[in-house]
This record gives sequence, structure tokens and C-alpha cells, in this order.
Amino acid sequence: MKRSVSVLLVVAILAVSIAASACSSGEAVQTSSGATYISFVGDLNDAGVTVEDLGEPEAPRFTAKVGKALSVRSDEIRVYEYDSADSMEAEAAKVAADASTIDGKPAEWEATPHLFKDGRILVVYVGDNAETVDLLRSILGDEFAAG
Repeated sequence: MKRSVSVLLVVAILAVSIAASACSSGEAVQTSSGATYISFVGDLNDAGVTVEDLGEPEAPRFTAKVGKALSVRSDEIRVYEYDSADSMEAEAAKVAADASTIDGKPAEWEATPHLFKDGRILVVYVGDNAETVDLLRSILGDEFAAG
């Protein structure tokens, strides 16, 4: 009995140490809340895609704690990360299924909009490159809204 308590204590201490180490390094910790900006970029890299950080989106359409524009295969992808999956879902619910409106206001897009969501991120690709759409679907699943 004493030995099993000791083993459990060691396992608990190890788990806390790993979590604390990840948090102090500034990296997002993958939890049951799903995808984060960092995990999404990792998934793109794992797919063999070169990702370039373009900074903040020029005209952000969403109110996330983090908004980033990325260049993927020469296409711009916008990634919005929220504090929680619930916050992201609340924001995504404001988008019409055909992406024609956001929060009841008309949304104008430069090309065909493709909006994806997973965990704490909302990902927007505005374009017609089928390879980019397929890549995003392979990582994030089907669009929740598209034009």
C-alpha cells in the first residue's frame, strides 16, 4: 500500500512538473479544449508546408485575443485564437453559413471565403486554391461557413 502511494505521488509530481515547464516556456499546452495557434502551425509544418508569419491581419473581422496572418503556399490564412473553445464558438455562431454576414452585418470578401474552427481557433482562408482548402480540411475538418 505504501509503495503504491509513493508511485502515485511520483507520477503526480512528474505530471505537474511537465505542465509547469510547458507553461513557463511560453508554449501553449494542448488540452481538451483542442487546437491552438501553435498546434495549428505545427500541424501545417507536419504536413510539409512552409509557414511564414505575416503579423496581425490587416483588417481583422473577429475579436480574438490573438490574430495572426500566415502565408501558406503563397496564400494568406488568418488565424484567430480565443481564450476558450466556448469564446471561439460564440464568435463563430455570428457567421452565416454562407459567410455573407457576420453578426448580422454584410461581409464582403475579396474571393471565396472558407471558415474553419477547431478547439480555440477560428481559421479564415479567402481564396480559390483547392490545394489550400484541402490542406485546411485535412487539419481542421470541413468548413463551418463558406461562400
